[in-house]
Amino acid sequence: MKTLSWYYAVGAFLAGALIPIQTGYNAQLSGAMNGPMISQLAVYVVGLIAIFATTVALRVPLPTSDQVASAPIATWFAGGILSALYLVALITIAPRLGASTTVASP
Repeated sequence: MKTLSWYYAVGAFLAGALIPIQTGYNAQLSGAMNGPMISQLAVYVVGLIAIFATTVALRVPLPTSDQVASAPIATWFAGGILSALYLVALITIAPRLGASTTVASP
């Protein structure tokens, strides 16, 4: 296996291992904020700030207008909507089942 492939494998493993931890924190935040909707909004705002800072720090070039226009309109909405539904489901279910069981369930 190539060296770079190992980096990807380790990165994927670590990212997967962080999901139950993130779910637990999100569920705690939901409890503190009286429900999943405001806590989810807070999580997305903090995530947006982190992604923006990382993008600026890494000097990632912006896409051209042609690249932006070439993406099907459904891709602009589907990812965000599915992510929001997933996060609300995790925040709602995790306190009842536990974070690990929630993310391990099919």
